[in-house]
Parts: sequence; C-alpha cells; structure tokens
Amino acid sequence: MNIEQLEKELIGKSFVQKIIYLDEVDSTNNYAKSLTDDNVLILAELQTQGRGRFDRVWSSEKGKNILLSIRKKFDTNENADSWIMYSVCLSVYKTIEDVLHNSGKDDFEITIKWPNDILLDGKKISGILIETRDRINFVIGIGLNVNQKFFESSNLNATSFGYYSLNEISRENIIINLIIHLEKYFNETDKIKLFNEWKSKNFIIEKHVKVFIAGKYVDAVVKDILEDGAILVSSNNKIFKYYSNKVPLQIIN
Repeated sequence: MNIEQLEKELIGKSFVQKIIYLDEVDSTNNYAKSLTDDNVLILAELQTQGRGRFDRVWSSEKGKNILLSIRKKFDTNENADSWIMYSVCLSVYKTIEDVLHNSGKDDFEITIKWPNDILLDGKKISGILIETRDRINFVIGIGLNVNQKFFESSNLNATSFGYYSLNEISRENIIINLIIHLEKYFNETDKIKLFNEWKSKNFIIEKHVKVFIAGKYVDAVVKDILEDGAILVSSNNKIFKYYSNKVPLQIIN
C-alpha cells in the first residue's frame, strides 16, 4: 500500500487529516475506537477478527483487499445513524461503479442489500459496519474485495473486482475515489434526496422474508423503506416496522 500517495492526495484535500497504516490488526474498527483524534483513516492489510453486523465474520486475504475504518465526528440529529449509513452505502456504490466503468465493464448490476451490504451481480463485494456510542463520534468500517479471487467455502457468495479484471487494480486509487465520494455525500444537506437515492438502490421491497417478531421468525413481505432506515413488513394482514439492529432478517426470494 502506497501511503505516501494517499497522504498526498487526501490530507489537506479532503476531510482526512491523518492516515494510520497497519500490517495486521484484530479489527480496524476496534483500533479506531481506541483513538481520540478526529478525521482519521485507518488502513490494514489483514484483520484477524474482522466482523460485520451481528458479529458476522469478515475474512479477507492479506494484501488483496481494502480494509479500512474512519473515525469522524458529526454534528448530528436524531436520524444521524441513518443518513451516515446512506452516505457511506452510496459512496461505496459509486466507487464500485467507477472501478468497473474504468475497467471497461458495462454489463453488471450493483445493488444494496438492506441495510448496508453492497452486492455485485448478486454476490457480496462490500460490507459496512458503522458504530457510535454517543451519536457524535462515529467509526465507519468498510471492507471492499478488490484483488482476491478465491474465497473460503463459508464465504462462497462473495465476489471481487478480481473476477472482472485480468490485471491487479490499484487499491490506492479506489481509496482516493471512495474518500472523494464520502466527502460529497457527507456534505449533502438534502437528507430526503440522500434517502431517496439510497432507497432506489435497494432491492428488498416486495421481497418475501423471514423476520423475528414476538420471539419467533415469521413469513412476511417487505412493503416499503422509511426515512429512518426501517422497513415496513406485512405478515398475517398486519404491518410491522422493523429495524436493522434487530435479529437479522432472512430473504426467501
């Protein structure tokens, strides 16, 4: 990883004020939470305890992908968690789109799997984990598969840019592009516009799912996504509001 290139392109030109590069760490999010500085970008070649939502394992081959966390302070409101998530999802989405277009690819589909997994042609290429204790200081973790071509049997629904390009793709250029998109979306003042753009990339509406309600999984259909990120699901002729921090839902079809 060319840290000098990243520092030259990002520090003083974006919200990033400091870059920390680690060869190995348990989790970039854990490391970020130990800091007190603001606007810090943490990069690692390997995570030994990488995780996503609900402590799901995020495994990545050393030196092949992007494993990063951002520690950033926001002037927040009651829906800050939601619009920060929308901003990050859309930034990753746009970055993936840019990489594929720059590689000469046009026949692909990028979607957001509610609330914040990014799928490329139906397979997971990126995961996002956003954490905060006080709704002011946020840690934003992003894993993005870049040059890895072989995945563990437990992670066969994963994909990477490596399947779409014969040549190794510059992780540095992807990171720079990602930060540019994050800068744009973090500064977006029209939160309704932000929500609508994020919602339009989701494919979950009208999907049949299993959701955990009243102590058990029940069959339901997703009817809508609300501005705070919750989904409305219909089950047994009743409408329920369901948040992503509950027990994870299962998509049936």
